[in-house]
Amino acid sequence: MEQEFGYLRSAWDELRTLQADYQGVISIYASTTGRPGVFTFRLVFAPLFETAENYLGANAIQFEYPSAHSSQTLASALWAQSQQLTRVVADAYSAIKGRVKGA
Repeated sequence: MEQEFGYLRSAWDELRTLQADYQGVISIYASTTGRPGVFTFRLVFAPLFETAENYLGANAIQFEYPSAHSSQTLASALWAQSQQLTRVVADAYSAIKGRVKGA
């Protein structure tokens, strides 16, 4: 149980840092699937402030839990997917900065 709390705290830290670094808000959605006991989770990052020159837009990742490909607990899956969302946002931000510099 303590390990699960650690994973949840790590997910929280990851998402909180993402919000602070890129000035945005994160929403987490869960919905049921057609398979009993399986959920689809969607983590969405949306920036709070944007300009036409610096348009990051919403970025999202989606995953199903539980998955046949993973033996992770839900807390550890949330942490891993939080890290993935950070990579997606960082890559999108880098692409924008590269495009602006190259223009």
